[in-house]
Amino acid sequence: MDYSELLDRCEAWHEAEEYEKIVEALEAIPEEERTTDIDMELARAYNNLGDSGDIKGRRLLKKALRLMESHETELSDDYSWNFRMGYALIFLEREGEALPHFEKALELHPGDDPKYNTREEIQTLIDSCRECMALPMFEMTFRTRVARAWEEFSKEEAEIRRMMDSDRRDDYSEELIRRIQDILEIALDDPAFEFGIDEGKHDLVLVAQGDKARLFEYVYFRDHAPESVLENWKITVGRPPRPGFHLRAFDLDVCGDDVDVWAERTEEDRVTLRVRCDKVQDSIEDEDNVWWMLFTIVDSVIGEIADMRHVESFEVVDNPPGGQPVKLSDLPGAIEDMGIVLTNDADSYLKRYTVQDGTQQGIRRSVALRHNIRVKLLPSDHQRLLLRRQGMCGHPPRRRRRSRVHSLFPRHIRRR
Repeated sequence: MDYSELLDRCEAWHEAEEYEKIVEALEAIPEEERTTDIDMELARAYNNLGDSGDIKGRRLLKKALRLMESHETELSDDYSWNFRMGYALIFLEREGEALPHFEKALELHPGDDPKYNTREEIQTLIDSCRECMALPMFEMTFRTRVARAWEEFSKEEAEIRRMMDSDRRDDYSEELIRRIQDILEIALDDPAFEFGIDEGKHDLVLVAQGDKARLFEYVYFRDHAPESVLENWKITVGRPPRPGFHLRAFDLDVCGDDVDVWAERTEEDRVTLRVRCDKVQDSIEDEDNVWWMLFTIVDSVIGEIADMRHVESFEVVDNPPGGQPVKLSDLPGAIEDMGIVLTNDADSYLKRYTVQDGTQQGIRRSVALRHNIRVKLLPSDHQRLLLRRQGMCGHPPRRRRRSRVHSLFPRHIRRR
């Protein structure tokens, strides 16, 4: 079907700043009929309606990103694609990722034309990215962001519970992940989490991924959950121990009885672990996926805080080392037989560390690495969704900052 006439109308709506009409018209087109031009026009409208200051605005910016990312192969050398990618990213406070797109847009700039942003405007955005990366500034204290996140969670939690309790829960999985992640990102940088139903109560687990700095944030976040939320929810810091845990991923079902572990005690109530699982290692070629599966199941069986507190090193071995292994399901008992009491309490674990009081300035992370998160659905018996950490990349951390871009590049100048 020829949508050229509709795209012409969209251009007129864009010039009139009637972006809602663009979204309404283009979203009505079935996805399988949408062309690259339609997706780019829709992404531009999302960008112009988006705003980092509220959750709905952030969702629009993320929708714009998802649309444009699907055309990266064909449009990576296109001026408009790079400019719009950069703009969505900078308004999501991801300046390190936005910068190369703006630099590429400046390089590809087609010249003076009223329908394009000027070189000077793009250079302003480049300067803003560099300034924010070199000297991050915060729009709100951590305390304020936490309060706002819980306020938003309170508004949405009833609908989240309804979807979790529905017979169509699997159909809602992506929507559930998006809703919870959008809320947590108001307060937390790249949150990793699980959610499910535990002992008849809805359960939100904040997964630290071995990062002690995250634990300080997560404990503060948990401790400030409203009573109205806690009536229906458990908020847990650190993946709890689940001895009967089954990890279902990559068409495999792996439990503690499938994993051999060689544990050796070191100093100060810590152990080294070497693990092997024929079921996983004989079936999966990608070493990163093998490591992730085995680390995740160990983490789940003994508990994440106990793992952080007591495991000094973790190694996946190709050949069985000397000595008699224990099954992973028996590992907690084997460790306790060494005289080590496994503890999964985040508060007691953090007592050995100090952190600047956050009552005046708000708690700020001193070091942060941006992680590339991939969603993985684990349809296990305890019905839990896991956000999988795919690995670290070299981008600077996301930082919430005063909106310099808004002052340097006024919102009335449209994202073209």
